[in-house]
Parts: sequence; C-alpha cells; structure tokens
Amino acid sequence: MRSWNEIEKITENKYRTWQWNYGLSPECRIIKEIMSNIGIIKLDMNVKDGIIKSFNIKNDKLEKKNIDRICKYFVNQRLDYVTIKHLQDQVEKNSALRILNKLPWMKILLN
Repeated sequence: MRSWNEIEKITENKYRTWQWNYGLSPECRIIKEIMSNIGIIKLDMNVKDGIIKSFNIKNDKLEKKNIDRICKYFVNQRLDYVTIKHLQDQVEKNSALRILNKLPWMKILLN
C-alpha cells in the first residue's frame, strides 16, 4: 500500500502536469459563437496534442487584417489557462487591435 506522500508525489509529477491534462487530449475541432460588444464572434480552431493548430475568427465588424493579426497570436500555442491569459495580455497591449482587446478571450476559448 502506498503512503500519502507517494500518492501526492505521483499526483504532482503526473496528474497535475500540462502533458497529462492537455497534451494527451485527442485532436479536435472547436467551434463557438459568442455574443460580444462587436456582435457575434464565430470562432473555429483545431487543436492537436493540446496545441492550437489553426485559429479563425469571423465577425462582420472586424477587418480582415485585424482578424489575421489576432489569429497569429493563438496559432501554435498551448490551449490552457496560463497561455491564453498571457496571450490575452499581449492582445490588450497591442493598440492596433484596440477593437479586440476588450474581448473576454479567457471565456471565449476556455468555456
């Protein structure tokens, strides 16, 4: 029988890792529609091994150049709380993406 210390060590070293919680996820496509202050945002992304492989946004009020800019932030990034929070902070700092930097990226991507 294992001690609680051994169980905690296994938990910490395996079950609380990014690889276990995200990296081993099957390839999937995530499609969402979110109502925002700029209308409906349609999000379509492919995720493989916990990494965002493609990321597309559709919205009638956004210019294509802004959509392309925001999509570049998310492609080839981990789909997890820490990474998305960091990317959200980066978007908020980019004045060229002013219309997008008020969007709740955490809610859009992780809910």
